Amino acid sequence: MRKQFRRLGWIMRLLAFFGRSARMSPEESAEVVIELDALSGELGQDFAALRCPVVFVVGSGGHPGASEQETGTMRAAVAEATAGNDRVTVFGTSRSNHMQILAKDPDIVAAAIADVIGLSARSTRR
Repeated sequence: MRKQFRRLGWIMRLLAFFGRSARMSPEESAEVVIELDALSGELGQDFAALRCPVVFVVGSGGHPGASEQETGTMRAAVAEATAGNDRVTVFGTSRSNHMQILAKDPDIVAAAIADVIGLSARSTRR
């Protein structure tokens, strides 16, 4: 991961200048991804304890720089979270990757937010 981010560092800086990438060094970016990958396997346990409704919008598209195994790990964490708590659901799936969902499918995200609001309102009436 670190090697990959070092190789892509020059383009990441250029993209960051235009607001298309994080303003972090390649080392910082790699550390964030490594930490997130480590946490992805533990998400299901964290979501199992939730007492409020949670919905996911899952990206199905590939992600440049991430292997199929890495994106599979993230998606498996979502499946584990939904299996461990009936308040956690998948609202919808986007053909975009996880980094493009908000920009390319804002309608799905807005509908998911409205769904959570509705679920929350119903659960507080009980």
